[in-house]
Amino acid sequence: MIPDSLVRSVPNVDTLTKGIGMVVLTVVVVVDSRYMLTSMLLET
Repeated sequence: MIPDSLVRSVPNVDTLTKGIGMVVLTVVVVVDSRYMLTSMLLET
């Protein structure tokens, strides 16, 4: 038998993982776009 509390915590862990994933993705995109912009400005 799986405890009730464990079953209830699984969706929360999934949501938390997706939330962290979204934050990491956003940070990577922002840093990458700023890096690309900086390198483009330095090249010209």
